Amino acid sequence: QRPLLVVCRGEACRARGADAVWHACLDAYVAAKARGDDSGAVPVETPCLRRCEDAPAVAWCGEPRAVAAEDPAATAALAAWQVDARPQGD
Repeated sequence: QRPLLVVCRGEACRARGADAVWHACLDAYVAAKARGDDSGAVPVETPCLRRCEDAPAVAWCGEPRAVAAEDPAATAALAAWQVDARPQGD
């Protein structure tokens, strides 16, 4: 899977230049695709990264993992573990 570059488009980030960041990423992505280069990150926008103090916020997901499970409860448990990845027993 290709890395993801997640650009926050929340209110605080937009006020501090997120639109310019998003369009620069999108333009670079389109240019790379036009050259046939699929090696770079895929830009993805999100309504909020909850990093307003770092606005405009961008998150790099170098090794994104897609989880395909037929059991929604198992998918939910795995996703929750990724959010709260403390050693077992804590």
